[in-house]
Amino acid sequence: MTFAGVSEHLPTGSPEISRAGLVLAYDMRTLTPRGALKDLSGRGNDGTLMGTELVEGPFGLARGFRDASDYVGLPFDRKLHIRGPISLAAWVRFAQLGVHQHIVAYDDLYTLWIDENDRFRFSDTRGDAFESDPRVVPVGEWAALVATFSGRRGTPLDVRNISIYVNGARAPGRAFGVWNPGTPIEGYVGKESHEGQFHLPFLGEIAAVLVFRRPLSAREALAFAGGGSARAPGGAAAWERAGRALWGPNRPAQHPPDRWSAGEPDGPRTPALETDPRPPAPVPRVGEIARTGVDSEIGGGPWTSGPPWGAGPWAPPRVVRITNILAPYRLPTLEILQGSPLIHFEQWLMTTMERNRKWDPPRHTPDVRIFRDWGLDLSHHEIATAHFNPGMVWRLSRQPPDFAILGGYEQPTCLAAGLALTGSGVPYLLSSESISLGDSLIGRRVPFLARKLVQRSEGVIVPGRASRDHFLALGVPRDRIFLAPNSVDVNRFAPPRSPEEKRAARTALGLPDKVLCLYVGRLTYMKGITDLVGAFRALDPARRNAHLLILGEGPLRDTLDERIAREPSLSGSVSIAGYAPDDRLPEYYRAADIFVFPTRRDIWGLVLNEAMSAGLPVVASDGAAGAPDLIEPGVSGIIVPRAHPDELRDALVRLIEDPGLRDRMGRAARARILNGFTPMDQAMGFLAAILTTLRRLGRIPTGEGRLEAPA
Repeated sequence: MTFAGVSEHLPTGSPEISRAGLVLAYDMRTLTPRGALKDLSGRGNDGTLMGTELVEGPFGLARGFRDASDYVGLPFDRKLHIRGPISLAAWVRFAQLGVHQHIVAYDDLYTLWIDENDRFRFSDTRGDAFESDPRVVPVGEWAALVATFSGRRGTPLDVRNISIYVNGARAPGRAFGVWNPGTPIEGYVGKESHEGQFHLPFLGEIAAVLVFRRPLSAREALAFAGGGSARAPGGAAAWERAGRALWGPNRPAQHPPDRWSAGEPDGPRTPALETDPRPPAPVPRVGEIARTGVDSEIGGGPWTSGPPWGAGPWAPPRVVRITNILAPYRLPTLEILQGSPLIHFEQWLMTTMERNRKWDPPRHTPDVRIFRDWGLDLSHHEIATAHFNPGMVWRLSRQPPDFAILGGYEQPTCLAAGLALTGSGVPYLLSSESISLGDSLIGRRVPFLARKLVQRSEGVIVPGRASRDHFLALGVPRDRIFLAPNSVDVNRFAPPRSPEEKRAARTALGLPDKVLCLYVGRLTYMKGITDLVGAFRALDPARRNAHLLILGEGPLRDTLDERIAREPSLSGSVSIAGYAPDDRLPEYYRAADIFVFPTRRDIWGLVLNEAMSAGLPVVASDGAAGAPDLIEPGVSGIIVPRAHPDELRDALVRLIEDPGLRDRMGRAARARILNGFTPMDQAMGFLAAILTTLRRLGRIPTGEGRLEAPA
């Protein structure tokens, strides 16, 4: 990806950034005959130029701001009076940090600024904002900033709909409040706009400013950063380093694929997805895939017989991943993969949503495709689904990708897709969390078909030990099993920053001031919820000042409500809050002291990732297949035997009575997630599997380099 700077012939600065919704484009140097800063978007929003000086910038001349008399006044134009979806993009270089500085501000509508603690804020000017972690940019270096919001007035803010990208990577931070812009007053580039804030200047240089009436996609944010020095974690420079590791010094010339061309229909290409900007330390190389024994060095060097995807300049291989649905916790990993220049990654879905889920359906975009489902969904009755998508299979046959990843052997669509890919000569991997053939209808009724699909695949991507052992038993060679650990967004599921923040979360949620034990999950027998209620009753919660909060719905809800109401030892100490909307879930984790997951059988247990990311000590049963991967017993949590309420009770008592132990385990749990279970870890696992397999098949060059995660 390239960014050549804003110009009249290319006002967005890159063919990979659509002009759709563009209402202002300043290159910071082109003037009108009357001396105004010219708007190159064609919308006529020329700026009133006050003071400033021309300086050397990353794309030619830029404009320097030295004191409060240097700024650009924005016109009072309804095209800039944006209350709904919006993106602000700017190339900046700070001469000084540690002071309050506004980059773009239009009161009382929106503003992008950095505070005295060096935290960026993208706000509705009324305190509702995305706030980054501090110190994400250094002094004296050019940085590409993109602030984007995909909701409308009245939308509750969370990191899925509002974010700031720094040099192409989503900045770590958090969102709060409800987007509530007011009445337009006045706007500026380079200073705050009103209420006596004229003395707060921007101190540094600005090389480009863009304003859109739509959210930019992750790919467009990466393209905006593509022409400069990307110093923040991730971003174009990081992926370029990864590309150099793959290709070595003789990387073939890369042309943007047709789908990124300037002739593509206007509009965002991918959902406003979330990435993990903080890869764990140390970052594992792909040749060091934990617990699988896979040697997957990715070579560098020239092609030996020409690119396998056709003559002429090299283009990234088109990779299609097929899954049943797109869960919200998969979005950060998807965004990282879609942002990689090494592959063109598409996500194909069998359905919008399954009936036992309450997530918002994903947006339908060119790189996330949803096909009509002719299958049967009885998931709300605790019965497995069976998806069948003839249109997807037809599309694979008519327009085969270069590589595919099938979501396991559990769905009829995957069986049919495997046949279509084999017929087209397209290699594919499976991606599966399965730990037994008996977990799926196909595995139980027609296991020979499941085995045949596994045998015809080029390997399997698994999240952890239990799935690895299952596929080893099915005959998959050890060196064709790849680890892509399950992950959640570590910025959304972050610990409270202070005891006061924890108390505020409890107050907002109406929770008692007790040692709060939290369960999140379906209310079913297999989740062990009856074991948990029995164990909690036995520990005498009133005497120990403990409270159990249950989040979830399911067939045992009425039974549990009746039991809690009937038994005095439970009625004041256990509460069921029902289903928690996804945007509220992080607040429940921040309010809790202990997380408990007593499942009798679970193929992973992603709520453990969420709780540990939020800094909670966890008590989990060995029925959670992910527990041995995630939890170091006695350090980051406690593992108890499934269906043993007495041992569950003892583990809870141990944590309830020892706040110091809770604190130590909680900090260790957070560190465990950050050092191996982030979206970056998962994305690099997928990328390693793809590139290792393509190299083995002779479809990428060979050599000595290794591919490392963007850092």
